[in-house]
Amino acid sequence: RLSDISLGKMKSAIDVCDIMFAQLEIDRVSSELLDWIFDHGYYQITFEMLQSIFMHKSPSNVSKLATQNYTMIRELGDSFLLEYIDEDFEKYVTSIVLGIDSNTEESLDTVLYVIEKLHIHVSLADEVIIKENVMLDSLSRCSFENFSKDEQQHLWNRWISTNKLNPTWENVMLYWENYGITDELLELVLKVEEDCPQDMDGELVMEIICSDLEKSCFER
Repeated sequence: RLSDISLGKMKSAIDVCDIMFAQLEIDRVSSELLDWIFDHGYYQITFEMLQSIFMHKSPSNVSKLATQNYTMIRELGDSFLLEYIDEDFEKYVTSIVLGIDSNTEESLDTVLYVIEKLHIHVSLADEVIIKENVMLDSLSRCSFENFSKDEQQHLWNRWISTNKLNPTWENVMLYWENYGITDELLELVLKVEEDCPQDMDGELVMEIICSDLEKSCFER
């Protein structure tokens, strides 16, 4: 136990041996030593270590780490921890965001932030959309320059297929302007309950009418 060893000796031993804690009991350990360990990165990014960090820095939010891990980390605003996670962000997403079964309540802002950071790992971004219980209000919020057009379409299709995109004519228009009529777009059209706006692009309307949608779909 760290509480049984003097502060100076403990720091020296950790530094010389380059100890990287995977879990750490913080009971009766001095705040100075904990700050030193956490602020100098003598730990691995594990769920147990993140719990220890929050027990020390934000105890009221420890329980939320199991359901909205990265959201809580971003809210904590610990610059060292955020930068440390960024060093191997894909591993963090795989082992924590996706690896913890209960972690399904990340905020929409966090989900979009994660997706943007995963621009070279589209498959992981795809898995995040599938897992998290979020509803995207506008496709414009999931439009990032670091994704190719095909990659962006794949993500937009995923929002639609998982029923996590708000079905509005605005989203229909935005999708159509980028990718034209597709099966995914027609799927979205079927979910729209609001009246079609009078200023809807006539070409889009005609393409929808001439699509494979059943006539009954237009009888509303």
